[in-house]
Amino acid sequence: ARSKADPGVEYVLDYVLERKRVDDLASSIKHKNRYAEQKYYMKRSGLRRMLYLVEGDPDTLGSNAAVKAVQTAAVETDVFQGFKVVRTANVHETRRYYAAFTRAIYEEVALLWMQQMKAGRDPIEASPTYAAWKATIDKAHEVTVGMQWGVMLSQVPGMSGKSARAIVEAYPTPLLLMQAYERAAAPAAARDLLASLQPQGQVNRLGKRKSAAVYDMVMGAGGGE
Repeated sequence: ARSKADPGVEYVLDYVLERKRVDDLASSIKHKNRYAEQKYYMKRSGLRRMLYLVEGDPDTLGSNAAVKAVQTAAVETDVFQGFKVVRTANVHETRRYYAAFTRAIYEEVALLWMQQMKAGRDPIEASPTYAAWKATIDKAHEVTVGMQWGVMLSQVPGMSGKSARAIVEAYPTPLLLMQAYERAAAPAAARDLLASLQPQGQVNRLGKRKSAAVYDMVMGAGGGE
């Protein structure tokens, strides 16, 4: 959003939206790292309202495998990964959605700024400037082994960003987790190693299903047995 009082200053609103045509989405899914990274970095943007717009009809992809992959990805993105998935039939419907979405954001921000002024606060404080937000994100996005490890973990079906972070905090690199698996008394104990981890802000622990899925990814399905 650009300031009317000072056109040189831009503000960041609490929304991030990624648009994917169904053919683009199918291509991204084939390259799992790219697909996972896109959503991983959206989550790390610090913006709370994440939308994933899927444009087009999956049935036009011409491959049952591609259709199933896109449909499954949309459900996982919506249900397990904290995004709101929006579906549009074509580019014209997408444009109409953008127009309605922009109006809704405008009305919400206007209300928020009015509340700030009534409370005697500077309404500008409700939204960071683009420069301030970019500086924070640039610092947070310095590429580390931990970040790449987080991207790998985000590929596990049903793995939320908070769950991935809990694993990275406990085992900052894949090597450390592999060493922990090797120290386990038995393969069954290794598969359950992460089950008791408590992701920050979540009621449920990681659980045996996700723990086993991470074990299979790191050690290979059936590894150690």
